[in-house]
Amino acid sequence: SLVATRDERSIMDGMQQVVAAANIVYGSSDPSKHREATHFLEAFQRTPHAWTVADAMLIDTALPPACHYFAAITLHAKLRNDFQKELAASVDGQRFLRQSLVQHIIRYKDNHSLLSRLSLCLAALALQMGSNWEAQSGGIVHDIMQMFSASSDTIKCLLCVLTVLPEECISTDIKTSPDNRRYLGDQLSGVVPDILRSLVSFMSSIGDHRPHQAMVFRCMMNWLRVGIVSVQDLAVNPLVGACFDAVHTPELFDVCVKVICELVDMSSGRPEYLPLRTFIMSRASTLLPSYRKAAQAGDDEEVKTWMRMYCEMGEAFLPMILEGTPEGIAISDILLECASYSDVPVASVTFRFWYLLADALCDSPSPDTHHSHDVPDKEGKRRFFLERYFGRLFQILVSAGQYPKQFSTLPADQQDDFKDFRKTDLVHSYRAMCNLMTPAACVAQIHTMYQQSMQEYLSTHEWQLVESCLYCLRSMARCIKPTLSIPEIHATLASLPSLPDVPELQYTAVLVAGRYAGWLNDQPSLFPPLFSFIVSRLASQATAAAAALSFHNICSLCCQAMGGYTHELIKLHMDVQGLPSLNVGDHCEIMEGLGAVISTLPHNPAAPSSRRPDAIRAVCSSLLSQIQAAASVFNNTQPLSTPNNQTHTSKAQSVFDPLILALSKTAAFMRSIDKRDAKSHTTKTEYNECARVLFEMIPALDHVLAGFLEQHQVCDEVCRCIRYILESSDEWDSSLITPIIMRVKGCYEKVQASPLLYLAATLVRLFGGRSPSLTPVLLHMLGEIARVTFAQVPTTTKAFAEHYDVVQDFVDLTLQSLGRFPLEYLQSPLAAATFTWALPGIVVYHRDASKAVLQYYKTLIRSGLEGTGRTPPTTAPPPTSPQVRALVRELLVQNGYVLVRELVVSALIEGQIAPSRIPRIADVFVMLKTFDQTLLSAWLAGLLQQLVNTQGVAHHSLPPSLQSVASVADAENGAGGVKSTLPSANELRRFVERVVQGVSENEVQLGVDEFFEACRK
Repeated sequence: SLVATRDERSIMDGMQQVVAAANIVYGSSDPSKHREATHFLEAFQRTPHAWTVADAMLIDTALPPACHYFAAITLHAKLRNDFQKELAASVDGQRFLRQSLVQHIIRYKDNHSLLSRLSLCLAALALQMGSNWEAQSGGIVHDIMQMFSASSDTIKCLLCVLTVLPEECISTDIKTSPDNRRYLGDQLSGVVPDILRSLVSFMSSIGDHRPHQAMVFRCMMNWLRVGIVSVQDLAVNPLVGACFDAVHTPELFDVCVKVICELVDMSSGRPEYLPLRTFIMSRASTLLPSYRKAAQAGDDEEVKTWMRMYCEMGEAFLPMILEGTPEGIAISDILLECASYSDVPVASVTFRFWYLLADALCDSPSPDTHHSHDVPDKEGKRRFFLERYFGRLFQILVSAGQYPKQFSTLPADQQDDFKDFRKTDLVHSYRAMCNLMTPAACVAQIHTMYQQSMQEYLSTHEWQLVESCLYCLRSMARCIKPTLSIPEIHATLASLPSLPDVPELQYTAVLVAGRYAGWLNDQPSLFPPLFSFIVSRLASQATAAAAALSFHNICSLCCQAMGGYTHELIKLHMDVQGLPSLNVGDHCEIMEGLGAVISTLPHNPAAPSSRRPDAIRAVCSSLLSQIQAAASVFNNTQPLSTPNNQTHTSKAQSVFDPLILALSKTAAFMRSIDKRDAKSHTTKTEYNECARVLFEMIPALDHVLAGFLEQHQVCDEVCRCIRYILESSDEWDSSLITPIIMRVKGCYEKVQASPLLYLAATLVRLFGGRSPSLTPVLLHMLGEIARVTFAQVPTTTKAFAEHYDVVQDFVDLTLQSLGRFPLEYLQSPLAAATFTWALPGIVVYHRDASKAVLQYYKTLIRSGLEGTGRTPPTTAPPPTSPQVRALVRELLVQNGYVLVRELVVSALIEGQIAPSRIPRIADVFVMLKTFDQTLLSAWLAGLLQQLVNTQGVAHHSLPPSLQSVASVADAENGAGGVKSTLPSANELRRFVERVVQGVSENEVQLGVDEFFEACRK
């Protein structure tokens, strides 16, 4: 028997239950019965007697095929996961199973899916048994070949087993010892010549039986894939040539292409495989007629398969192609032919090869920068490839970017696929071409195609190639500097306003105008028509977004030239207020462009009407009117529901949108005022005058905040506006800032909104530590915010997960306070309260909130390291006073054990800690060890004893911090203890030793990694 002796009656009873459940799973339409049966079968597969029952089910040929397949799946799962703990000690049971599997494989040789699964079982058993297999002669593989050699009918069985054997040997899904894996690997390596000879013999004996021929090639492919076949094994094997001959046979096409790709992959970059590479490249041209036949027939799937094979050759043999060998040039010629295939998405398979080739040629040294003797040869090869391939290829790429005809009638997913194809494949290819061919050559070729397509449009009205030329020009803009002299760019820009009124064409043309706006600075005559063209497209729904972006670009890139148009621009921003084609983002683009122009205005110009402060005041006055108008209309309408009820009436929502729009425009304008540029061109007094103009908006914004505090989006926009105003100057008087601090505190007491926390953090960042009079006010604000936050978010992981945004923003506020006034913060009761409150954030299932909490503990401990003579593990702020260090030590002495306990417990709660969080937990341990190794050692020693003592203990005896671990164990195991959840005592001790005694930061991190991995297992 396999595992334990069981009487025949119990086996039959168990089999009947499993068969009944399997019939429900594979045949019932009742969801509840299906779910119950599935749970039963999953539980059955974890039991030790599943071996015997599954074997008995396979013996009973009268059972339905679904039951046989479930039995095979069960045996495979047991062999992969449970062999070491249930069958490893029974050598007789292993041999019994081996014999039974061979019989099952022969029994079900005509059921392909079942044969494949049983073959996997035998292969997994060979790996698990290792030296226990005790092969009669020649090793495990020869034994297997002998088992299936009794009849020609079993060749199919043998091929199936030999096909899966190498893959199972390297599979990481099988839980086995390294010795077993090494043993079978050595066995396989030693029989490769015999296997290849046997495959040749099989191929001769099976004649023209296509399914069996496919099995031979598939077996060969798998042995190639695991990398144990040497060049000597392949040099004399006729299967390599046979594969190239058989690829023309439709039934063998797919598998032969895969074998050829494996041969290409294994031979690339290895000198000893040069003969194989040469053979493959010489045979590549002989396959071309079959590709052309598929291309003429329009068989896209077969064409794509051919292309992928040729691309594999091109990418693997790129060095030989660059050397200009006849075989390499032949492959390049074939790939150029593939790139011109009529179906562009299919042809795009080749674009990666051309991108790599262009990149490799760009890396070749040129005469301008290198002086080695072989430079002329390399430069000559570069010119050769440019003339032979890339001129034609560039035309193909530009043509490939054309919109399909009847694009608007295509399904939405196909439209998105085309746009994604242009944004990724084509854009990368265009830029690679530009770097290789030089910008001037690319632009000249585009301009020629652009002019020709415009002439063709007059007779055909087909605009697609015109638009594709412009899209290509826009894509290459980052590679083309405005300092270059390329007259074709100016000619193209001059033609944009007169293009046909086709939405897709106009959209791309407007984007080109904005992208190349920097070229207008040395061609001022082009500016008026192009700027008018961009503005005219703001009113069109199809081009509004592109026009708004281009407006921003032209204002930013031509801001010096546009200073004289400031009044017109201010009027424009008011005129477009009511355009239905513009959304909030479009209006913000316009405001940022306006801000860029105003930022360059002089403070005291010759014409007083162009003063920067006056221009800022004019825009702010307009924005203030819009805010007040929207707010007043809103107040005369039924109020919106609070965040607890997000259902808005259409009338209220329509009134709400203008307020959001006005606030968003205000924030965009204030963000765009270039403060650094202003500081560098004005005195401090002049600059503060501009800041005071912005500050005049504060009362109105404060009024809006008070009236719409419960509307999160309004609150967010108002806080952003106030933040940008505060950042506009370094010289605010404390009398101006104190009311804002108190207002933020008061608002947060009413509504616990994240934007208020972010604004509070901005106040601390800008003014904390700068003014002695503001520090107490800021600390008071922090205390009140903490009081409200602690009440809203109690110290449970559930509460932290539900209010993750509040947790993250409050911790960020705390970190700002710790950095700006550490002494005052640490002296307050708030430090200890926050330390304890934040502990659930270590295990909260939210990446950003947990990251912020762990960063808080890391920064807090680091603040006590400065000036101690120790080197902190990471870059830190300037050294702090001994008083700060003493306060941090006192805080850790009182609460450090609890912190260490929660860090360790986080490893014990399965599924709560993402792998990406482990390095941050390790950083906290590193900080604790650097701060005081003795303290950390004492904490870990106490915790180690506590954890060891809890193994197998009932719930009521566990410490409170470990009861959550016990709950996890209950849910998974139905037990009362936590033994299966906790690692072993030796693993716990090893973790403590690695953390405490590790001499480097890397050793500590490695110890934490190993401990978490042990807990997961």
